Amino acid sequence: MALTNTLLNWRLHPAALPRDYFRPLVSLTVAFAAGIGSRAISAGIMGVVLWLALLAGALAVWQLYADRRSRVAPLLLFWALGYGALTPWLPASHPQDHIIHYTDGSRYRIVGTVDEVPTTTRDQRLRLVLRVHRLGRPDAMQAAVGRLRLTVFGDAPPIRRGDQLVFESRLRPIRNFRNPGGFDYRRFMAFKKITATAWVRGPQLEVSAGGATSAPVLGVVRGRFQRFIESELSGESQAVMKALTIGERSGISPSLREVFNRCGIGHLLAISGLHVGIIAVVLIGFLKWVFNRFDVFLQRGWGYAAAACATVPFVLGYGMLAGMAPSTQRAVIMVVLGLGAYLLRREADTLNLIALAGLLILVWHPPMLFAIGFQLSFAAVIAIVLGLQHIWPGWQRVSQPSPRSAGHRLLVFMLVTLYATAGTLPLLMYYFQQFSLIGLIANLVAVPLVGFAALPLGLSALGLLALSSTLASWCLQAGGVLLDVLLAAARWAAAFEFVALRSFQPTVWEVGGYYALLLALVAIRTYPAAKWLLAVAVTFLALDAGWWYQTRLAHRDLRLTFLDVGQGNATLIEFPGGHTMLVDGGGYADNRAFDMGRNVIAPFLRRQKILTVDYLVLTHPSSDHMNGLMHVLRYFDPRVLIWNHDRVETAGGRAFAALVKASPIKTPRFEELRRRMTIGPAVVRILNPPRDYQRRRLAERWRDVNNNSIALQIAFGGFTVLMPGDAGRPAELEMLRQSGSELNSTILLVPHHGSRTSSSEAFLQAVDPTIAIVSCGWRNRFGFPHPEVLARYEALGSRIFRTDINGAVQVRLRPSNLELTCYDRTALRIPGAGRPITVE
Repeated sequence: MALTNTLLNWRLHPAALPRDYFRPLVSLTVAFAAGIGSRAISAGIMGVVLWLALLAGALAVWQLYADRRSRVAPLLLFWALGYGALTPWLPASHPQDHIIHYTDGSRYRIVGTVDEVPTTTRDQRLRLVLRVHRLGRPDAMQAAVGRLRLTVFGDAPPIRRGDQLVFESRLRPIRNFRNPGGFDYRRFMAFKKITATAWVRGPQLEVSAGGATSAPVLGVVRGRFQRFIESELSGESQAVMKALTIGERSGISPSLREVFNRCGIGHLLAISGLHVGIIAVVLIGFLKWVFNRFDVFLQRGWGYAAAACATVPFVLGYGMLAGMAPSTQRAVIMVVLGLGAYLLRREADTLNLIALAGLLILVWHPPMLFAIGFQLSFAAVIAIVLGLQHIWPGWQRVSQPSPRSAGHRLLVFMLVTLYATAGTLPLLMYYFQQFSLIGLIANLVAVPLVGFAALPLGLSALGLLALSSTLASWCLQAGGVLLDVLLAAARWAAAFEFVALRSFQPTVWEVGGYYALLLALVAIRTYPAAKWLLAVAVTFLALDAGWWYQTRLAHRDLRLTFLDVGQGNATLIEFPGGHTMLVDGGGYADNRAFDMGRNVIAPFLRRQKILTVDYLVLTHPSSDHMNGLMHVLRYFDPRVLIWNHDRVETAGGRAFAALVKASPIKTPRFEELRRRMTIGPAVVRILNPPRDYQRRRLAERWRDVNNNSIALQIAFGGFTVLMPGDAGRPAELEMLRQSGSELNSTILLVPHHGSRTSSSEAFLQAVDPTIAIVSCGWRNRFGFPHPEVLARYEALGSRIFRTDINGAVQVRLRPSNLELTCYDRTALRIPGAGRPITVE
């Protein structure tokens, strides 16, 4: 049977096979991955997919039986299988006893077992995953299922995996910050089968030891070696050695990861083909030497085969010891399959090996398709293979003895780095919005230093630990010295601004266009038809660039995006011609727990192709307005900071003031600020506080941080937008006395998130907003917006939009009309001077 013979052979001549199945595993793996991706973006068609799978399977079986070529049916079958494979992680519904049905804000008593090893966050909170067994009121407990993420505050008793916990808390569902193109945190947690969160204080937690007291052998070895590293090394070299040898990367600080990424050597921190390949080569060489000491192996030429067989369990064991991250899985599977192909005396086609490795990983755990490590690992190795095979087919000559062999090997190493960089570039831009300009040079130094010195020394210490702790200590100390040298050099290089460029975030279509262009360039010498793919890719990317130029820099409308930042405010304003202003940045009390600027604001800006913010406005120094601005201040080169210079003695307030002082941003004194400025055709006015508020606050005690909020009013095309920060009633009345009828605005960002200490009736009568936007957190502990406040806006006839319900609110102002769209697809359109005419 043609298809059966094809699957059994790693590689045959193309003329001997149906063209589609020259590399059958590649097509089947792509189809399976496409099915997984389809399930992630669509649901509710499982019945159709099931019928499609049955029909495609039956057709494929008939074609095999009839000895006919089977092209489409296997692809449809694998697509359907991939679609169904992801369903357990994204079910259409949950059983009645699932914890998701208890996320109603009520307080419950919860009993469960610790399902994973607890971790400590950067702000010293204990975080763990709990498998729930029982849940309910203390006097009415009942069985429950599901996993939740539990955060423990304060001093907590020792907790291990397998321990049983009892506590009382409120369950909260997993929610996203609902901004256009934002990270799907809910899906990310669903792939871990975590559907709720809870928190508890350590003293309120009841812990009882679990039934299992013995740990797996590899876990014991891993734990012992980790403690040995911690006793012998310190600082960053300790963290890097643990990452290199046992895949433990929790000690890698964000700053150190940033240094490695800026230098283009971040891949060294993840166990991949480099690490596994070195282990395999060293083991095969050593074991071959051992086996060849015996005549029976030497005379029959079995030395290499025996060494290959003996290497497989060591490679598998090392992969499991290192935690089997995506890159480790791919490397282990490819090494094992490559050794298996040698033992079976088959010529192993590399692309088929890669495809089989990917297929096995996805069958085992379908959500792995969406893991950054999986995507980067396979993109790099595929780019390397295609580059060496098609761009420089004569690369194999480097293995032949010649006077230039060392030079050839260096050239191959440089090309491998170049191809890996080209293959991962769009993914790095998509996930990290940064790429290194010195990666080629840095890898020439770092890879040999780590791969052929520090890593072997660390692994030697692991092997020697059972025999001699002294020898193991010597090896580890020597490896630590080499890592100290590497770290010092990396930090020195990363300090230069030019070594890395921050980029915008490409869209998924742009990533696809780049890979289509890359594939066409690689294949054009072998397949002349690739020139058509090249033409399509170039045309698409050119049109895309033109569209973004028009959208980002040449637009004539005024755009406002009221971002969903939870309990806080953050508004991006894009003026005609491309100038940008960010008013507040949201944030939590401690950026170590969650950095709103880094995780929400910056990704949104880069998705909009915004790399520089012209104006930063801090209405007042409360953490839910200020803390998210710090990341923007560091990385988006703002030109002007508009704030009232009010200061608060909090960790965030001191950090913000220090950051402003150290940066080159212009910070005009508040009393010297122009109260009216023009940015293109738009007019921006400051309505609060008065210039001399600092002098007056001593006598007027109501002038607190909230009432001193900067209130901005923006006028464009006959529309006005008022953003008063957290101003309370006294500040509202003062604005009313000073501005009177000028307060009238089309859109009002509801002051203080809808607190009943704001939105006084007199103020609302003066503003008379057609649209009221409330920026607040879902089920926030303050109860914002207050029902009384909502009633006032409803009495005025204002249309209310809320970020906790509608998600981000985007507004486009033109002289002819106003268009409002929300993340939840609620829409509103208002003509230039009138009431709403269409609501969708």
